Amino acid sequence: MDVRNAVLFVDYENARKAACEVFFGDDEAKGGDFNPWELGKVICHKWNAATDSEEEGRLKLIGVRVYRGSPDSRLEHVRHASHVARKAAWHALRTDLSADLDGATIDVVDPPIQYPSEHYPSPQERNKPVEKGVDTSIAVDVISWMQDRKCDVVIVFSEDRDHRPAALDVLSRFVSAGMSHLPLIRAGWRRRILSIPSGRLPSQVDSELLDRYVCSLEHDDYEKVADRKPRGWDEIERRWRKQETFEAPVVNSDKNGLVVHVEGVEGFVPSSHIGDLSSAHDQRVAQLATYVGRILPLQVHEASRRGGGKLTLTPSDGREGRTHPMRSVNVGDRVEGRVGFIRGFGVFVDLGGAVGLIPRKELSWQGSPEPTTMFVSGQDVNVYVKSQLRDSRSGTTDIVLSLWRASEQWDEFVLRHVDGPVVPARVVGVSHFNAEVEIWRTNVRAFVNRTDLAPNVKDPRDLVAEQCIIPVKVRPVEGDQRRHLIYASVTEARADAERDGWVFDGDGRVTRLPDDLAAELGIEQDD
Repeated sequence: MDVRNAVLFVDYENARKAACEVFFGDDEAKGGDFNPWELGKVICHKWNAATDSEEEGRLKLIGVRVYRGSPDSRLEHVRHASHVARKAAWHALRTDLSADLDGATIDVVDPPIQYPSEHYPSPQERNKPVEKGVDTSIAVDVISWMQDRKCDVVIVFSEDRDHRPAALDVLSRFVSAGMSHLPLIRAGWRRRILSIPSGRLPSQVDSELLDRYVCSLEHDDYEKVADRKPRGWDEIERRWRKQETFEAPVVNSDKNGLVVHVEGVEGFVPSSHIGDLSSAHDQRVAQLATYVGRILPLQVHEASRRGGGKLTLTPSDGREGRTHPMRSVNVGDRVEGRVGFIRGFGVFVDLGGAVGLIPRKELSWQGSPEPTTMFVSGQDVNVYVKSQLRDSRSGTTDIVLSLWRASEQWDEFVLRHVDGPVVPARVVGVSHFNAEVEIWRTNVRAFVNRTDLAPNVKDPRDLVAEQCIIPVKVRPVEGDQRRHLIYASVTEARADAERDGWVFDGDGRVTRLPDDLAAELGIEQDD
């Protein structure tokens, strides 16, 4: 039985997009990527099973050549890092599958992607990045490999018509009249293959024979070659749970820290997590820039898929990029810190090794100001440690800070509300023990204990529900260390509230609001 050596030439992006469209409705999150070596094996196995090996010979895969544009690391650092990682994985097959390869090769040809320029000839090229040189490289290599007799059969996996001239050249040069087999196989997903019109065929090539030299792969075939290694948030969250140390490339830096690429997700290493940085702004920026292009050992500090995703990392202890020892902070402390990076949801503050977050609502007790208008990076601030939440899975601790509770705003709030007049409050949560309320015209929340709702009440849920309005008086705060826990009372407010127009039933349930408050809220009340 004759053995015919075959080499697979893969236009990777063309094949990936075709698989995504054919099998997953153009949803790239579900699939499209594949293992080129496994693809070559499936094609040869399927071909050998479907043809007469005695007559046409058995295909033996001796090489795979993958063609794919390489993104610019400066313009698309995430895509570039992903491309480099995948290319390294393909090359690693030479070692991992040395016995299976049996001397075969896996090569990646990756000319740089070209980016929009006014000098590009077509509107498409002027509007988005395009691969340049991939089609030409495939054409040249297909012809030269046949010319130099490096293989007996070339397998072209693509539907791009730009490869048609190379296919026709192979057929015209290396096919003799009356030949019962061809040196060219066209492959693709579900007949998404390179088309060759019969009118363009060389005279010595029989059109029926050409039609037989097609290998169409279905979804079952794709599942055999799909590249679905754990990536993205699933893998990140697994590493977070296991507290694993892993390596990732630094792809960018700014004054606040380092941008890294982890499993297709962009993460951030705050400068406060990196040791031995200068306190001078310009020197610190220059030092951070030296990390770009390096591979750092990291651990996941915080990961959340919500709101577009948030991934914070920290260098692993004992290796390059070791962090400062964590500063000890306790709930109730007022401490000095330095503003790190600023986001719409809040401000990260370096506490001297530890990093805390001032949520937007903790910037002021009157509304939620825009953080980006209040701070600049590197600004010194005094903050109050409101809470520390330890994640049992990752072992990390999230520190929640408050700006207004540490400033003169606290004195203003106490002067206006503590032992002050009756104020409306909206119930935002209720349990068997207490109700949580938001004080009217503030973003401050307070707790109303069960006995402070009404005498002899057994379950607060019998009297109040979420979104209902009740009158309260803010109770005195027990010392400076209790700024994070504010309490209020309905029983202490009831006498004054009834004079203001509040109406209660015999159990202590509010049945009517003051008319002016109801009008302001747009609530209609029975006369």
